[in-house]
Amino acid sequence: MTVGLVVEMCGLPGSGKSVLAGLSATLLAERGVSCRIVDDEISAAASRGARAFRRLGRAGTEIGVRPRPALSAGRLILGSRQYSRRDAAAGFVQWLAIQRLISAGRRRAAVGIIEEGPVQTMWTLGLRAGVDIGPQLWRALSPSAHADLLCVVEAPLDVVLDRLERRESQHSRTQQLSASRRRAELIRGELLLEGLVEEATLPLLRVCNDGADPHTVAAGIADAVVTLLGVENGAGDAGRA
Repeated sequence: MTVGLVVEMCGLPGSGKSVLAGLSATLLAERGVSCRIVDDEISAAASRGARAFRRLGRAGTEIGVRPRPALSAGRLILGSRQYSRRDAAAGFVQWLAIQRLISAGRRRAAVGIIEEGPVQTMWTLGLRAGVDIGPQLWRALSPSAHADLLCVVEAPLDVVLDRLERRESQHSRTQQLSASRRRAELIRGELLLEGLVEEATLPLLRVCNDGADPHTVAAGIADAVVTLLGVENGAGDAGRA
């Protein structure tokens, strides 16, 4: 198996992207498909210091490999009028690091699942931007970092709010808002995400993760990936390791 297929998860904070990514990876492995979470080393599961160090390292490598697109993205993000320069810097580093991880992930497993990829990063930047840079930033994205399947994780707003309230980790900025501002931001975020998904024009899978049965939702994602692997390889069993 030589094809490196990338599945990008996107959705509101609290929609259940990480849970579904982990369950889907497990189900794919049980079916004999080599699968890994591409960005696990820089996810919220890693310590803050470790993930910051790793992000900087991956971002630095991406600058070395693709300096002109990296600098172009930096100018765009800086000019997007983020809430602060710190937000702009964090978004820039994440943008570069994720491209490097995806490019490397294609060579390391039959399927790479990414929890916070380019679309989700553009969502984070767009949510706190004064200027819309989505179209320009998308054009600056490395072709090797384009996902083969974009999985949009949807959930009722009240379910999302409840999950954020109960979540132990505080890595999402949305969690730090008051209840009324959090709801307003998520409503605005839903509209922003829908626009980004349409703009991406990638093969699309929408799933509803209302919490009733995440294993069934993950099974649907695994089915879609196996089907796509079969199409990519011209045979139903070609996606198996």
